[in-house]
This record gives sequence, structure tokens and C-alpha cells, in this order.
Amino acid sequence: WLWILLGALVVGGIVFLIVRARSAGQAAAQWRSRAREPYSRGVVLHDRLGSELAAPQIAPERIDEATAELDGISKRLNALSVDAPEAARQPMSDVLMTGGLLRSSLDDVKRAAAPEARQAATGAARDHLVDFENALRAFRAAVWPQP
Repeated sequence: WLWILLGALVVGGIVFLIVRARSAGQAAAQWRSRAREPYSRGVVLHDRLGSELAAPQIAPERIDEATAELDGISKRLNALSVDAPEAARQPMSDVLMTGGLLRSSLDDVKRAAAPEARQAATGAARDHLVDFENALRAFRAAVWPQP
């Protein structure tokens, strides 16, 4: 009886570990799935802003749309940070930080009245847009690593 009981305990332990590993894998897959939406929105925003900041002038309404989109992305990423995998925490933080800097520089572009000030603010916004793109790439590499 002792050997049967010991065998049953070992089999039960193995089954428990398998079920636990499966649920952890499913939770990670669900997190990655939820992370896809803010990442995709960030990429689309980057592409749109790249062309708009290259134009001689950007309409204030477009800046408002971009800042609202950045706020939405930040909100989603902050919600994801609660149960983020360790490998994604720093890249996600970098996306949040560079997104905040980009948002601030877009506000500066909107407030700039003089053409020289607007040009300088637009240059700073382009620089922050490059940083935002790099942070998005690092986030993608951490969340969806290439085999």
C-alpha cells in the first residue's frame, strides 16, 4: 500500500505541474494577444506622424488626434503592465516614456506661433518620433521574439 500511495502522489504531482505550466502558457499567450492592439496602434500612429511632421505645417486638429491616440495607447499599456511578463516590463516602460515625450513635443508644436519656433518644435517632435519607433521595436522584440 505504501508504494501504491507513493506512486499516486508522484503521478498527482506530475499532473499538477503539467496543468500549471499549461495555464501559465495560456496566460502569457493571452497577454501577448492583448499587447498586439496598443503596439499596432503605435505603429500606425508613428507612420502617420512621420508623414505629417515632414509636411511644412501640421493642422492643430491632427495634433489633437495624435495626442488623443498617444493617451489611448498609454492607457492600454498601463493596464497591461499589471500582469506583464518580466521581459516586457522595461520595453513597455520605454514605449510609455517615449510616447509621453512625443506627446509633449506635439503640444509644443501646436503652441508654437512663430515659424522659427514651430520649426524647432517640429524638429524635436521628429526626434521623439524616432525614439518612439525604437521603443516600439524593442517592445515587439521582447513580446514576440523571432525564433
